[in-house]
Amino acid sequence: MTDRIKVLIVDDIPETRDHLTKLLGFESDIDVVGAAASGAEAIQMAVALGPDVVLMDINMPDMDGIATTEQLAVKCPAAAVVMMSVQGEADYLRRSMLAGAREFLVKPFSSDELTGSIRQVWTRERDKQSRIVAPAAAAAGATAGTAYAAPGTVVAVFSPKGGVGRTTIAVNLAVAAASLGGRRVALMDASFQFGDVGVLLNLNPKNKSIADLTSQLETGELEELDSYMIEHSSGVRVLLAPSSPEQAELITAMHARRVVERLRAEHDLVVVDCPSSFNDATLASSTRRT
Repeated sequence: MTDRIKVLIVDDIPETRDHLTKLLGFESDIDVVGAAASGAEAIQMAVALGPDVVLMDINMPDMDGIATTEQLAVKCPAAAVVMMSVQGEADYLRRSMLAGAREFLVKPFSSDELTGSIRQVWTRERDKQSRIVAPAAAAAGATAGTAYAAPGTVVAVFSPKGGVGRTTIAVNLAVAAASLGGRRVALMDASFQFGDVGVLLNLNPKNKSIADLTSQLETGELEELDSYMIEHSSGVRVLLAPSSPEQAELITAMHARRVVERLRAEHDLVVVDCPSSFNDATLASSTRRT
């Protein structure tokens, strides 16, 4: 292999970090770019170093590997996480995969298992990116110089059950699409009562949500929509849910439909994070009108 795989090691035990660093140091195609002792440090180092693969211990005192992986999926989506744990129960595996991990290794593991997992994950991610980037580049070239030539695509992320990672998927999808370049991406938090998009993206400004647009929505005029959207560092433009649950009652199905159609007219992709319940507003947010 000509490309070296950049690996970041995350484990709160110094001996484990040193052992993994030395072990991987013998591999000609793997480069250990850093070692973090906590989840918070891992996020900072991942953003700064841009690793291809993150070896993540699941049990850490300040922020466990699952919570850290969820944040990495937003702040460093190109990094593939290989989770490490002494516990091999199915629940740990399931929670890790829902958080965004690509592989799960049960300690103790052999050198071959470790290096094999790193190479396999890296190869899969590289192949996936190549399949995504080529069509996106072609589409961007075809529409270059044409402003709002055609309405964008609306993708609604829905689950009838809460706690399955719906918001994580919606956020990751929007961030990944924006990272390809050449696309205008909007993310709308349609879980009007208990929206979490702002939490995942570390956005929580006051008086900047769909609830603050209700007076304009009543008249059908959305001249100030842009001023209520927040541009995330990833390039995604976000319309947050109301800051308090009672404000959800102010938003009707008609309001939701008007916002989605406006966003669709001005973006190539609109990702809608729907609540885990069927109601008129949910259906209006997720049904495309032509």
